[in-house]
Amino acid sequence: MQARAQLASQAVSAYSAVNSFTIVVLPSVVTATPTGVSSSGATLGGEVTDAGAGTVSERGVVYVAGNGTPTTSDTRVAIGAGTGSFAQAVTNLSPSTIYSVRAYAVNQAGTSYGTTQLVSTGNALAIGSVTPEAVCAGGTISVAYTNSSPGTTLMVYLNGPSTSNLLLTTLNASQASGTITASIPADRVAGPYSVYLSGGGASSGSVNLTVKAIPPAPSTTPVTVCQNTTPVSLATGVTASPGASLNWYTAATGGTASANAPVPPTSTVGSTTYYVSQLGNGCEGPRVALIYTVNALPVATLTNDGPLSCAKTTVTLTAGEGSNYRFSDGAAQVGTSNQATVSLNATYSVT
Repeated sequence: MQARAQLASQAVSAYSAVNSFTIVVLPSVVTATPTGVSSSGATLGGEVTDAGAGTVSERGVVYVAGNGTPTTSDTRVAIGAGTGSFAQAVTNLSPSTIYSVRAYAVNQAGTSYGTTQLVSTGNALAIGSVTPEAVCAGGTISVAYTNSSPGTTLMVYLNGPSTSNLLLTTLNASQASGTITASIPADRVAGPYSVYLSGGGASSGSVNLTVKAIPPAPSTTPVTVCQNTTPVSLATGVTASPGASLNWYTAATGGTASANAPVPPTSTVGSTTYYVSQLGNGCEGPRVALIYTVNALPVATLTNDGPLSCAKTTVTLTAGEGSNYRFSDGAAQVGTSNQATVSLNATYSVT
């Protein structure tokens, strides 16, 4: 018996293992236009539009002063993670400076950047003291300032009663700090005001100022005396407001004030103009003229239409060179005129 062995072949299929993987590329990020720009800060940000098939672990902005290409080795402000828009206010910038800004994003593939945006901070302008703190209308003030952009034209403005952004003066500020002198208009009413500065695209804060009203000029009447009579005070020709005092001058402007009213001599014939102003509430008002006149004594003359006779029983005496007359006894003055009537032979006089 012959034994046979039968070999059955069996087909076997073999497969290798399949591994899946993801290729991560740099994220896509866009730099936003800076907003809210001031002299010391701005809002910076951007948008991660694509994570690059990875995970954005950090995003933010980088910046550097001047025209440049900032990286994370420069000033870096991290603003969260992931995709989407982001922004943050940066407040430590220098005034009057150009900065280059880029948004950045970090994933497993590395760091990518948006395009560079330029931002220019504004002028830093600050007002210091205003002296004096209370000023008379028509007076001057001194305004202290600091300015980050020397060479800027600075303007001084006034706000207050019936006064809105009134320009007082301008100055080409060549220094980073200094003072500006400005005049308060004489027609400003009394009350609380404020002063501020503007220039170089910036405005300062404001400082309070009190404006005091100036008193009116006193009323005057001419003072007239006769030559060689007793001198009189010019105060007799002035009417001041209640509680006010007076300043006396010999000129319409300038000169030195005197609180004492002049008592001019009467020896010289002629007219002299003096000036007087009124003081009140610490302010001096305008000057007004007062005319002082010394008149010469009149030279009396006396004529008559006489002589007396049987046919002419009265004679008229006529005086000249005067305005008020007094005839000697025995002469009957005609009213207040310069004539008198006499009927007796005598010696007559007139003063």
